[in-house]
Amino acid sequence: MDRGSSDWELRGDPAVGLKMVARAVCPPVLWAGVGKIKRRSSSPDERSSSCSIGRGSRLAAQVYQAESGRGTIAIGRDCAINGLLVMERDSAVLRIGDNVFANLYTIFDCAASITVEDDVSIAYHCFISDTNNHNLAYSVRKHDLRRSREGTSDWSTVRCAPVHICRGAWLGAHSMVLKGVRIGIGSIVGAGSVVTKDVPDWTVVAGNPARPIRVLSEQER
Repeated sequence: MDRGSSDWELRGDPAVGLKMVARAVCPPVLWAGVGKIKRRSSSPDERSSSCSIGRGSRLAAQVYQAESGRGTIAIGRDCAINGLLVMERDSAVLRIGDNVFANLYTIFDCAASITVEDDVSIAYHCFISDTNNHNLAYSVRKHDLRRSREGTSDWSTVRCAPVHICRGAWLGAHSMVLKGVRIGIGSIVGAGSVVTKDVPDWTVVAGNPARPIRVLSEQER
């Protein structure tokens, strides 16, 4: 496996393949520090990420595991996934269907559940997150860095809600999809948009916050 390659096709044991990819694409400091994927172990305290990657899929993404995050990653068939996969907690689940394309610098920030159905296209520099990552109260938030360093982060103080991107949706470049949002079937999110509410099926939205622009015609579906 060539370290300089931008495409990775994983076959055989997906957990081993994922570890090889992460080691190859992560900077040495990141790998040694917070990007480490532990070996399989019989000890319950040393669980590895659960990862499955379908036939024909290629992963060109870094996998970042926070101090409490190993999580579950499931990628379907014939996908090309770039960017960064952040698994914040052991309970985090990232599911990607078949024939999904995520372009360069896309970030999936998963603390609860992110689901991407079949045939979804995601452009450059998109950000998809199911969590606030911090509490709104300064009195709570000011302790986050110390707790992270100590490995004692308290996710009970942070709001999380599943994200669901339905089949055939298209996210334009630099768009953001925030916690609790459903992107409808075949819908389009305009470049630079920030989506904070559900998007109906076959609808174009744009803006910050994103608002409906029009409904796609039958010929456009």
